[in-house]
Amino acid sequence: MSSEIKKFAAELRTNAPKLDLHGRFSHEIESQIDQFLYENYNKKELSVEIVYGIGRGVLSQATRKFLENHPLVEKVVDRGGFCVVILSE
Repeated sequence: MSSEIKKFAAELRTNAPKLDLHGRFSHEIESQIDQFLYENYNKKELSVEIVYGIGRGVLSQATRKFLENHPLVEKVVDRGGFCVVILSE
């Protein structure tokens, strides 16, 4: 399946698993994100959502930086306050 088709399908999905990072510190989110991604990859999920809020952007920057080189991440689509993560096959 092409990356664009997966992106389109992920954006239409309303019941994607969500990880809410509100109230967390940037230095503690990597292990939570990593575990969340692996759990959902093993469940054969095509995409997930990670909610970080708007605020000053500290969590969103830390989240995007961590996802950039993660082996399970094919694409990240920022939606302002949260992102849709398309998982690799």
